[in-house]
Amino acid sequence: MQFLEEWKQKSKWHFDWFSNKQDPYFVKTICNLKGDWNPDIKIKKILRNDAYRTVGHQKSYKNTNIDYENLYLEGMFDKEVNKEYQKIIDAIGLDNPRITIHVQIPGQMHPLHMDFAHGGGKWEYLGDKKEEKLGRVFVMLDDWYPGQVILMANEHIVKWKKGDVVYFRWQDVPHGTCNFGHENRPMLFITGEITDKFQKLLNSKEKQIINI
Repeated sequence: MQFLEEWKQKSKWHFDWFSNKQDPYFVKTICNLKGDWNPDIKIKKILRNDAYRTVGHQKSYKNTNIDYENLYLEGMFDKEVNKEYQKIIDAIGLDNPRITIHVQIPGQMHPLHMDFAHGGGKWEYLGDKKEEKLGRVFVMLDDWYPGQVILMANEHIVKWKKGDVVYFRWQDVPHGTCNFGHENRPMLFITGEITDKFQKLLNSKEKQIINI
């Protein structure tokens, strides 16, 4: 497919889908956050799923006949409505973050794609090197349930635990999610500037445990 060829031109990943090699440079569960929070996170306002889609995104989805409005439920993190989750964000160490809530309900699917956008100009002051200065993670707000799958590069991620923080180079690896199970899959989707605190998590050879 044409959009796959376009991804390859911009990506550092090898696109060997059948390789069993897992490269932590591209995908890595960096830590597990231990704490109490309600997995049933509230969304103040549901956003349209295609609100931030680029022309490239739209083209890739149209090629697969995907319904934009049935990818997941998305909302911006609200400091009042979602204040009990602020400790999660603080523990990770991404500065000046853009935070969204993603809840994928049974039957929803986000097709294989890549993200070339950087938050609608939020970090333009970082200049041309912003891709290397920004990090992106999924924070899993609940334990994994059967039927929930995340694909990042050639790695299928399942059986996660509540509080797992999954880092990935969104600009390099194709990724997608689906939920053909029976339970909602809630998570925080965080992008922000890499700090020394976050870099230590990236550099660690073992998944770190952080009590919050």
